[in-house]
Amino acid sequence: MPSNKTTSPTVTKRTASSKLRTTPLIQTPTESAPSMTTDNMLLCGTLKHLDECKYKISPLEKRYDLHNTESKTVYHCDCTHRLAGQIRYLEKTKILQSLLQDFVSLSCFNVPSVKECHGGKSCTTGFSQATDLIQVLKSMEERGRLNAQSTSKDTQRGPPIRLYKRCLRIIESKKPRLMIPKHQHP
Repeated sequence: MPSNKTTSPTVTKRTASSKLRTTPLIQTPTESAPSMTTDNMLLCGTLKHLDECKYKISPLEKRYDLHNTESKTVYHCDCTHRLAGQIRYLEKTKILQSLLQDFVSLSCFNVPSVKECHGGKSCTTGFSQATDLIQVLKSMEERGRLNAQSTSKDTQRGPPIRLYKRCLRIIESKKPRLMIPKHQHP
């Protein structure tokens, strides 16, 4: 039996991870239109691993023998390194850069393993610059992709922020709304 479903033309794009992705060029009314585009989901998805980073120090918190005196969360250097690798080739990063500017410190830290500190060996922990993240953000600025404004109205930070969900909310709020005309009665 022939299918009644019509297919839409598609566009094939190469993603940052060098995988090919096929997306419909035009959505037909029978297709359920997603509230977010795949590109926006990928953009916000880069923040998901940062939210799940096991080692992080919230603003003004003491942890791992370190005290975060900043108003931004400080992450383990492995987490900021991974984020830098993911965002390096993204396009349309204005929202992402704004979230990073507001909530993510440009410092990072390492936690020495118990093996390194065992047997009277000297172990130090401390903050260092997240150089790979700083380099990627500067590179994006130089390419003219970053003219971001702050996403935060206040400088006080409450409970830990979920960057992924905040990113999705920002994108959703910028989505054009359909205007439904009011019917005039004669």
